[in-house]
Order: sequence, then C-alpha cells, then structure tokens
Amino acid sequence: MKAGLAALVAAPLLWAAPVAPPAAAQDAAKALDGIYTVNGRDVGRETYKGVAEIRRSGPTYQMVWQIGPTAFIGTGLYAEGVLSVAFRDVHGRVLGLGVYSLQDDKTLAGVFTFVGSDKTGSEMLSPMEGGTPPRPPKPEKD
Repeated sequence: MKAGLAALVAAPLLWAAPVAPPAAAQDAAKALDGIYTVNGRDVGRETYKGVAEIRRSGPTYQMVWQIGPTAFIGTGLYAEGVLSVAFRDVHGRVLGLGVYSLQDDKTLAGVFTFVGSDKTGSEMLSPMEGGTPPRPPKPEKD
C-alpha cells in the first residue's frame, strides 16, 4: 500500500517537472538568428519583397522587417519548429500575428493576419549570407 501511495504522489510530480527541449530543437532555435530575404503576398493578395532580421533575446525572438518604406517590429516565441510573432508597424497603427514553420532548408514559411481582419497573407523568409540588417526608423510623433 505504501509503495502504491508513493507512486501516486510521485507521478504528478514527474509529469509537472520541466523538460528541456531536445538538443536538435535547441540547435534549430539558435539557427533562427540572422538576416532573411522576404517574399510575400499581403492580405490584399499583392506581392512584396523585403528584408527581415531575427535575433534571439533570452527565451524570445526580436524581429525587424523592412517592406518597402514600411518597417515592422515584433516579438516571438519558438516551440516545436514554429515561430509565432506578434508584430506592429513602427508607428503602432498596425498590429498583427505571424506564424512561421521552420523548413528543412532553414527557410521560414509563414502566414499572418492583422488585428480585426478576417484575411491572411503569406511570407517566405529565406536566410541571407552577409546581408545588411533592416533598421527601423524612429517612430514619428503624432
């Protein structure tokens, strides 16, 4: 009886214990850092190109996109091959959510939407070698 009771008490503790991600997942997460070319289709179905930078910051990822004259910044979380990012334009007028799946060739295939929209866009982020990172302009004062 005592052994059975001990097992019942220990089982939930083992279930609740934090588990480190596998080494391969940790390596993939580190590999996200870098500069990417961006090819996308916005919610209005127009195509666009740009550049993005992803930088790990503790357990989160900071992203900066430059799409034509518009810069976006975002913060994301990576888990199980998926990077989810909340983003906004640098003026804070446009808010959205992007979800990117890490592909075997290190590209990130993503879909996104904007707050209040019932439409989605898509993006493909491809790693660049030695590219220049985007630097968003300082927000203008209204």
